[in-house]
This record gives sequence, structure tokens and C-alpha cells, in this order.
Amino acid sequence: MSKLEGPAASRRAMLHSLAGTAASLAAAQAIARPTTGKVAGDGAGASTPRRIVYLDEFLDEAQRAAAVTDTPRDCTAAFERALATGCPVEIGAGHYAVHALRLPNGCSLTGHPGAVIHQALPDQPAVHCVSDERSGQLADIRLSGITFVGHPAARAVTVLLEARRGYAIWRSRFSFFARNSFRALEVQAIDNNNVFECEIDVVSEGSSGTAVLVNGGTYNRYHLFLTRTRSWALDDLSNNSMIRVVSENCVVFRGQMNQIQAHIEAISADRGAGETAISDRGFGNSFIAATVNMPAGDRGKLRYAFGAFQRSVFINPQIIGAGAPAHPFAPTSNFPFTVIGGRSLAANKIEATFDGADPDHDLRNVTFVGDVSDFTTQATHPSTTVVQRFAPGNDETIRIAATTRTVIIDAARVLPVLTIAFPTTLKPRDGWRLVIATSHAITEVRWPAGPRFSRLPSALSAEARIDMTYQGDVDRWFVT
Repeated sequence: MSKLEGPAASRRAMLHSLAGTAASLAAAQAIARPTTGKVAGDGAGASTPRRIVYLDEFLDEAQRAAAVTDTPRDCTAAFERALATGCPVEIGAGHYAVHALRLPNGCSLTGHPGAVIHQALPDQPAVHCVSDERSGQLADIRLSGITFVGHPAARAVTVLLEARRGYAIWRSRFSFFARNSFRALEVQAIDNNNVFECEIDVVSEGSSGTAVLVNGGTYNRYHLFLTRTRSWALDDLSNNSMIRVVSENCVVFRGQMNQIQAHIEAISADRGAGETAISDRGFGNSFIAATVNMPAGDRGKLRYAFGAFQRSVFINPQIIGAGAPAHPFAPTSNFPFTVIGGRSLAANKIEATFDGADPDHDLRNVTFVGDVSDFTTQATHPSTTVVQRFAPGNDETIRIAATTRTVIIDAARVLPVLTIAFPTTLKPRDGWRLVIATSHAITEVRWPAGPRFSRLPSALSAEARIDMTYQGDVDRWFVT
């Protein structure tokens, strides 16, 4: 070796040594470096190091072995230990059983594709997110990416969100899929308790009870897709919330001031007539493009499409499908509501859904806005003018709509006999005025039987016009 080779070799060896040390340090730092994220509830907004933990680290060998089968062992304690670390918990693909698993403040529980949690006990929820003296106030909870399977004999909900005695759950997100449950989701937030500012996404396939039950809560956002439910798909009592639900069964709303997009896509269970697809039993709810779409196979399962309550607003409602119910609105309320636009395949018109024996069930309680003739040919505000034109032949019957103001009888020739029919299920409004004009003479005009029409003319001359007014106190039409 020359004198020059020695120092050069030493320098090369030293450089390789430093490079190896640097690489080792970088690798060690990459392994040791934790993920960072805000610790929920610290109030300071500071970032504190947090690492991700995996459920598998907390399972015993028997639980790991059962996870690759569809009959898992109860892993509730393992979940609790993982969540107690305060770190985000990730669940690998596999099957795990839990009962009444409490979610602590600020926790994150995320499932990888194929992560399935089974309801371990029939009378307890799989996950019980409860805010009370034990858990304290709950916020910033994240539950996502998990498939829940209900217990075969379940009598309890799969995922329960509950606020007790003035405690609350807020600013949290729950997104999951539920299969074959008694109830996929239940929210209990009544009295001074509250669940608010939460986003809740649920896809439920198969439920023996009401798929989703919401009892209270404010300012939440629901996105629900509910199939194969044998009872009501959604029973709701929330306020000032945004609710989007697609279901294969009836839904009912009892809250106030909600914005609702409800789509009924068939009835999965066998139900007799007498049900209402979308029922509003709350106050001031707005239904945006509410749709009832019934296939022919569901004909007769529903009697009404919509049940409106006080100050309900239906914006562009749709009744479609060969099996659509015959009546648009159920006559269950004498409170005012509003219909804006829409279309209908209902066999009966709007006035046929109100019982004429009760004056409070007539059109004075329904406000129709704009041109809504596509929803039903008789769905027009009573203060507007509606013209009906007929071109009858001899011995035909023309039917006057409940909101008509002018009837034009444009026959091609003199008519020996013409029968005029009025809606029989609706008592007209007091002071309602109706004009009948004919182009040709009508030898005999046959009005409906009874004293209500006894003072009307029995014949009309060519180009005649009669002005009729209904007097409510004596229940009779008069020529004025």
C-alpha cells in the first residue's frame, strides 16, 4: 500500500461509517416519530404527539384465531384497553364481538376494509356512546369504516348514542354499515340532554324493528340508506337538523324546523293498506323533493303518500311508480300546510283526501304556490281562477273540480241531456263563485241530487251564462 492509499482509504471508511450512522438514525426516528393531532378536550388547541395503535396488539391468541372466522370471541376488554391509550385505534380485517363498548372523549375508532363487529349480547348495544357522570362530556369522536352485525336474537340497538342528565355529545362523526340488526342506530337526546353538531351516516340492510330511531337532538346532519326494514325505517324527533333518508319502508318525523329529503323506494315488508309513506307529526318541517316511488308489486300497501302536519312545507313532492298510493295527502290534520310544485300519479285528486263531513278538512288549510297543475289537476290555491273546458256529446257527464271558477261547455251541437257532477267528498267554501257558460243550448241539465243544487236551472239556452254562488250557512248553490 502506498503512502497515499492509506489516508484515502481511511477517509472512505470514515465517510461510509457516517453515512451508515445517519441512515440508522433516520430509520430509528421514522419508527419512533409519533403521529400528531390535537388532543380532544385539552382546551388549548395545542398539538400533542399521538401514535396510532392497532386492535391486534391488545388481543390474545384465542381472539386472534376467532377473528378469522364468523363466530368471534367477545373482545370488549381489548377494545377498552386500546381506546384507553388515547391514541387513534385502527381495526384490521376480521370479526370481533363487543357489548356495551363505551367511547371515550375524543376517541377515533376506524375499521380497515373487512372489519366486522358483532353484537355480543341480544339485550345490550354493541357500542354505547353515552355522555354521563362516568364518561363526562363527549366531543370529537370518530367512528368509521366498520360493519356491525346484529345478534340473531337482538332486542337492543346496535349503536346507541345517548346523552344523560345535562351531559352532551357534540362535534362528532359516526359512519358505519349495519347488517341484520334489530335497530341499526338509536339517538337518545331528550330534555336537557343533547346530541348536537354531529354528522351521522348509516347504511342499514335488514332490521327487524325500526331501522333508525332518533329521540331528540339539534343541528345534526343525517345521511341514511335503509333497506329491508320490517318496521318503520326512520322514527325521528330532532330539531333544526338536516335529514336525508332513502328507505324501503315508511318514515315518520316528529321534530321541528328540519330540512328533510325523504325518498321512499318500495315497501320491503308486507303491510296492509292504511299506512302513510312519509308522515310529518312535528311543526314547521320542510320536505324538499320528497319522493314516493312504488313499484307495481307494492300496489295497495300504502293508502297515502304524505301525511302533513302544522306548517309543513312540501317543495316539489313526487308520487311516481305503478304501485303509487291512490291519495296524495292523508286527511289526518286540520292544520295548514303548503305545497309548492310537484307531480303525482295518484288516482284521486287533492280534494278527495279531505273528509267533506268535517269543514276543517277542506282546501282552506292548504296553500298551493305557483303552477302546480303537474302535481294534480286540482291542486290550485282557492283564490286563483281555474278554467275547465268540456266538449261533451249527448248524455255525457262532466265533472267539476273543487277549485274551478269557470266551466266552458263547448259542445258541437244542441245537447238533449247533460249531467253535471260535483265533488261529493268536499263541502265548498262559503262564498265560492262558479261561472258556467255554454256554446249551444242544453235541453235538460241534470244536477246532483239533493237540496244543495235544487235552485239551479234545469235547461240552458245557446250562449248562456249563469253565475253561481255557494252559501255555506244553508249549504246551497244559488244563481246570482
